[in-house]
Amino acid sequence: MQDYNYIWGQCMEITLELSCCKYPYKYLLGEFWLDNKQALLTYLGEVHRGVRGIVQDQNGKPISQAVLKIKGRSIPFTTTHQGEFWRLLLPGEYTLEISADKYESTEKQFVVSRGQITEIYITMKSYLVSALK
Repeated sequence: MQDYNYIWGQCMEITLELSCCKYPYKYLLGEFWLDNKQALLTYLGEVHRGVRGIVQDQNGKPISQAVLKIKGRSIPFTTTHQGEFWRLLLPGEYTLEISADKYESTEKQFVVSRGQITEIYITMKSYLVSALK
């Protein structure tokens, strides 16, 4: 379910199994936490890598349901109703392909550095504005 939720629902979900016991005794929970605390905190820190940003029109209005895709990968993702998007990515150079109804498709190149999140803001031109020029 986790892969499906991340790919199609853009929802980060994990299942942690810290013991072979389905219902461990309450007195063991503190020990489980201490044994795994650093690993869990490091894992949570992984959300601060990759790319995030906002897709908007020329007037600064967010574009919801814009379709984004990392060039060379087959699975697209979409913006939220506030035009937001995010993707976990390893360090490297990427090209983001962006399309939305009533807007000209565009591409944006960016670099993800180790241990950092890259923020990009994309402004899309509407077909109506392009037709008037």
